[in-house]
Amino acid sequence: MTAIATATAISLSLPFSLCRSNKSYTRKFVKGSFGVFAVYGEEGGIPDKKSSWLTLFNVEDPRTKVPQSKGKFLDANQALEVARFDIQYCDWRARQDVLTIMLLHEKVVEVLNPLAREYKSIGTVKKELADLQEALSQAHKEVHISEVRVSAALDKLAYMEALVNDRLLPERSTEESDSTSSSPGTSTVSRDNVKSKQPRRTLNVSGPVQEYSPHLKNFWYPVAFSADIKDDTMIPIECFEEPWVIFRGKDGKPGCVRNTCAHRACPLDLGSVNEGRIQCPYHGWEYSTDGKCEKMPSTRLLNVKIKA
Repeated sequence: MTAIATATAISLSLPFSLCRSNKSYTRKFVKGSFGVFAVYGEEGGIPDKKSSWLTLFNVEDPRTKVPQSKGKFLDANQALEVARFDIQYCDWRARQDVLTIMLLHEKVVEVLNPLAREYKSIGTVKKELADLQEALSQAHKEVHISEVRVSAALDKLAYMEALVNDRLLPERSTEESDSTSSSPGTSTVSRDNVKSKQPRRTLNVSGPVQEYSPHLKNFWYPVAFSADIKDDTMIPIECFEEPWVIFRGKDGKPGCVRNTCAHRACPLDLGSVNEGRIQCPYHGWEYSTDGKCEKMPSTRLLNVKIKA
């Protein structure tokens, strides 16, 4: 009677469902009217639910479609393509991290499920749970890293698109104003041309940037170890809302210049360092550590400098 009461209490404490399922039940009896029930389910537990959310993670690995650049320099379209590829990769990476978390959750449920797990000691179950908790914590960290990567890639894409639009619109307005001024019989300038010559107002979402204190600017901020700056290394930084880039010059000493080309305002850190000069990836203009432009391919050399 004690065995029957114990078996009844255990069976009442187990989770059960009133829904129909495809599981098969087998019953074995031992002498003394002690009943043992075994439940055999389909492989995977809930295949219909799995197939519904597994389609979200069935995304092709974008690493097989890395954009190839034939030339040495990147134009605006190629730079935008690279930024879009970064977003695709970050999206794929985030999906894989979330899938890892879901699979780890399933393993935790499987370990804690008294119907599905094999007979194991309490110490073994505790060890498995500790390992799964550690793996789950690592997967959560990877998801947060992927979120930061996606945010950075989106910011980079928005910056590149705004950069291209800001450079294309003034060129078009200049061409329109030239064509209007060259037409005969016109002595007045239209309002549209006057507006096009005015500086284009940009939307500042974060609000106006307040002026920094002179005491705050008169301070040395550590940026990088000098040993990490190799002859072909560029370290882009942002200081007081201004982009800068650090590299080594011909004399081997590190220098810092504005991270903006004087020709088309392309970020210089997207290029390379050639013989102690940082080279713009757009048209190949080269600048020394003092900010002077020393090479202008396909252009007559002019006295052009950027902040250094």
